Amino acid sequence: MKKSKFLSARSTYGWKRVCVVILLCLVVLLALSCTSLEQVTINSREQYHVGNFDEAIALARNVVERDPTYGPAWYVLAMALAAKQMNEEALQAFHKVTELRSSGQSLVLDSYEKIAGHHYRERQYDDAISNAKRGIEAFETVRTQHKSTAGPAEHIGQFYVIMGFSYYRQQHLDEAMEAFIRVTNGSVPGGYSDPDKAQAYYGKGLCNMQEKKFAAALSDLDVAVRKLGPDSGYTAIDALKKKGWCNFNLGNYTAALKDFDKGLKTLNGETAAHRTDLYRGMAYANLALDDKERAISCVNEASVGDSSYKSYGSASDLILIYYVSGDKENAWRTRGGIGYIGIHVEDNQGDSVKGAKIVTVMDASPAARAGLRIGDIVVKINNDANLGGTDFRSRINALTPGMSVTLQIYSQGVQRDVSLDVESVEPIMQADPLIARLLKDSILK
Repeated sequence: MKKSKFLSARSTYGWKRVCVVILLCLVVLLALSCTSLEQVTINSREQYHVGNFDEAIALARNVVERDPTYGPAWYVLAMALAAKQMNEEALQAFHKVTELRSSGQSLVLDSYEKIAGHHYRERQYDDAISNAKRGIEAFETVRTQHKSTAGPAEHIGQFYVIMGFSYYRQQHLDEAMEAFIRVTNGSVPGGYSDPDKAQAYYGKGLCNMQEKKFAAALSDLDVAVRKLGPDSGYTAIDALKKKGWCNFNLGNYTAALKDFDKGLKTLNGETAAHRTDLYRGMAYANLALDDKERAISCVNEASVGDSSYKSYGSASDLILIYYVSGDKENAWRTRGGIGYIGIHVEDNQGDSVKGAKIVTVMDASPAARAGLRIGDIVVKINNDANLGGTDFRSRINALTPGMSVTLQIYSQGVQRDVSLDVESVEPIMQADPLIARLLKDSILK
């Protein structure tokens, strides 16, 4: 009996040892597995940093297939996919990072920033705002959990900047301004970065310009220009351009000229539109400084490399310059007359109806009073076929104020004739914000 108990005890002890050994083996295997996942992820990250995006994607996918809960690999996968312009797949991977606790807070915050930025670039402003807010909530959670250290703060400024510009694009100026002020006037441990502050000041300047608060906008844009520096690409050039227009609207014409000129000198492979806008600014600043010839020269420079402006915009600017300079003869010759009915048109494209499609109807204009609407197509003028936008503009401009004109309108499959009285374009030109101040102050005679 005693022997039996002894054998039983030895047997039990032996099984315990076996279980312990098995458990230790599992722990070792798990550790080896984790080490392997981490190493492959490191290799994937290295491939990403040297530009081997396909290899980085393959390695990261290998990891997430073995362990779908390993956040760092999902992050590298998302970054590599984004680099390959595989945006939808990248977006899904970034979302996966935000869902996994293994990702670490820094990767989670960066992923929210990437998601919000993607939606902003795609003009999905509500999604951009909601993801920026989620990023801010994640940041605040870290601050709550780490009372002695605030956690990773490098992303918080970008969240507010993305929110601000998204609200601005939606014309929610109060919400946009509130988001920008959080960066320019607020504080986080370690402080907001200078690039974030520069973007926020730029955003504040845009909001103030939109509300015609030019002095406040000028102050904000001045800070933005100083913080951005000349190597900040589009934003730096646009800030200088907007700063120039603020000075122009405040009557600081010499300062405006300097801003536009500095913007032109900063151009480095940027779009033709920037060049055009800066030369246009210089044209009106020179006009305000009583240099008509230099103003005309700047309009001609603005046309170089910009076929759209050369075809349509340059003539409009020359007309205003001639008019303000008192050279009405050249103004009306350039315009083709002083007739006005209050619509802007373009060539009708995409269907079989030939004519000029209405894209704008001016308030209180003859066209508005006659019931013309955006999308209507003008197919005839006084029973003569209208060949398109250019044909329409030249024929209407040549009409004499006070006479009547009949337009044949095609709208939603129905044709109708509309008669309206031609007016003079002169009162409309006098109200143009580009020259109204110059005329009002009698700067030029």
